[in-house]
Amino acid sequence: NVAPDVERLLSRIREQATRTSRIVKNLLNVARRRGPERTRVLFNDVVTSVVDLFSYDAKLSNIHIVPALDPDLPPIQADRHALQQILVNLVQNAIQSMRSRGVGGTVEITTGHANAMVFLTVADDGPGIAPEARSRLFEAFFTTKGPDEGTGLGLAISRGIAREHLGDLVLEDRADGKSGAQFTLRVPISDHPGITPSIIDRVIPDGVPARVLVIDDEAAVRDSLVAQLSRLGAQVESAATPSEAHVLLGSGAPYDAVLLDVRLPGQSGLDVHRTLRSANPALASRVVFMTGDLINDDVIRAVRSTGNALLEKPFTTLELRQALAKAHAGA
Repeated sequence: NVAPDVERLLSRIREQATRTSRIVKNLLNVARRRGPERTRVLFNDVVTSVVDLFSYDAKLSNIHIVPALDPDLPPIQADRHALQQILVNLVQNAIQSMRSRGVGGTVEITTGHANAMVFLTVADDGPGIAPEARSRLFEAFFTTKGPDEGTGLGLAISRGIAREHLGDLVLEDRADGKSGAQFTLRVPISDHPGITPSIIDRVIPDGVPARVLVIDDEAAVRDSLVAQLSRLGAQVESAATPSEAHVLLGSGAPYDAVLLDVRLPGQSGLDVHRTLRSANPALASRVVFMTGDLINDDVIRAVRSTGNALLEKPFTTLELRQALAKAHAGA
């Protein structure tokens, strides 16, 4: 058994490692212009997690983070980690601006809803945004920070994420007339026309196919996937090489889905998929590709051209469930 304090620490490490992975993926999304993944998200939960992340560090500089959360806030369909990234960036910017003065201050985070949109505002009582910088604030690589403090990408990426969610991120004057900066994020409510329900809301609980084949040459990854899927109730078999995979796929076993790494020794996952498509097109359509090669656009395009789902390593159990549910449903 793990001690409660150790478990909390491990949970925090995992959450931030996942967020870091998402930041990298979102940078690549900007280049590839891919849309975010959607699940049912409660905006207030995102705020609570970010407040918990920053509250201790902020207090060291006599900065207080004050949430004012709408208790009746409806859910939205969104990429939770991407929205968390926006809020992390806004809160971090506010803290840095006030810390530079050395006199402390307050960051107010407010949530609410109106006109089929949920909104979130982050307002600080720092020095504010200089008039000459306001028009360029969301430009990529434009920054008012020092060379060691910012890249100029945070607000540009944040606005891009907001607009991918059919919303927007804007700089506004503080409604209460105080000095400082106020940013407002608006995103459509889940039942707003044009928002597609998430895959996981359209499948049976957990959305896990009954029998799954895992093909990955990395033992640690393979064993982890087998363990995760087994805990979710699936019957799992695994293969480490293309030859092992061909034997299992040719055995006639009634697999409901296949998790297939793109890079394998001797033969690529795409080669394995092509062979399977000739022999068993129905099962080939239920293949979920996996890759950690996020830089190679040729690989990404080749996988996308198959029409099959792609999981970018590292991925969460939720993302795994969604991809398998989609593959099994033939979506």
